[in-house]
Amino acid sequence: VDGGSTDATLEIVRSFAPRFGERLRWVSEPDEGIYDAMNKGITMCAGEIISILNSDDRYPPTALKSVADAFRAHPGAGAVYGDAEVIDGDGGMVRYERASALSPGMPHPDWMPMCHQSLFVSRKTYEELGVYDTRYRVLADYDFVLRCLEAGVEFVQVSEALAQFRLGGACNSDDALLCAEAEKIRVAYGASPVKERVRRIRHAVSRAGYAVLGGGRRR
Repeated sequence: VDGGSTDATLEIVRSFAPRFGERLRWVSEPDEGIYDAMNKGITMCAGEIISILNSDDRYPPTALKSVADAFRAHPGAGAVYGDAEVIDGDGGMVRYERASALSPGMPHPDWMPMCHQSLFVSRKTYEELGVYDTRYRVLADYDFVLRCLEAGVEFVQVSEALAQFRLGGACNSDDALLCAEAEKIRVAYGASPVKERVRRIRHAVSRAGYAVLGGGRRR
């Protein structure tokens, strides 16, 4: 799903047509943000397991087999997820991010518990619970995970990296928007509005302090 690129994106996509034939579906048109684009992709998918890979991200060689094996071993699962490797522009690993455990009865996670690219969702889950809420610009995936937990969806965790996430995407670019949406989402799922506002203020103060200290070190 392409937002109307004017670079070589479409030429690259078309180059894969001989290999994948009718299995390759694509659209290039303006969208209303990353989650609108994701929703378009979900509606175009023909398979039973749906994953979303964003620009410049990729899967490790064994990831898709591990996901398929996990769904076979847990036929009632609505989603499979795992860890992620954060990589730089040259593909070198910057850090390893471990996903958080999710199980029935646990408190809601305070943040997105896994890298979005390492989350694989069954078609049935999307059909029953809907797709991403485009009112959220950068954390609709977090809202979706909480919606799944509220509905009792079974999450199966795989103890390996299922995605390689390249730095520089939308979710790294606007800390204020991230915090505002996280607060709104947590309140929508039962958190205290007062506590969430205090948390957000503390985070803003901490970020400001780090910026000042960082500036001091550079000088």
